[in-house]
Amino acid sequence: MSMPPVSVDAVVVTYDSANTIDACLASLLAQAGVARIIVVDNGSRDATVERVQAIARDRKSTRLNSS
Repeated sequence: MSMPPVSVDAVVVTYDSANTIDACLASLLAQAGVARIIVVDNGSRDATVERVQAIARDRKSTRLNSS
């Protein structure tokens, strides 16, 4: 009996991660079964929010929540 495909949502909590967020999201986007990526930014003062927004514009499955 074969297993049904698995679909997961990934949540990334971040703070001042502009130098690493692109690689993190690229890795998640390359994974089979990742349906949605939710990035929760905790008030970054660097370019993290701008980097995530740029990626989210091209990928409807990526969403940013910031505080």
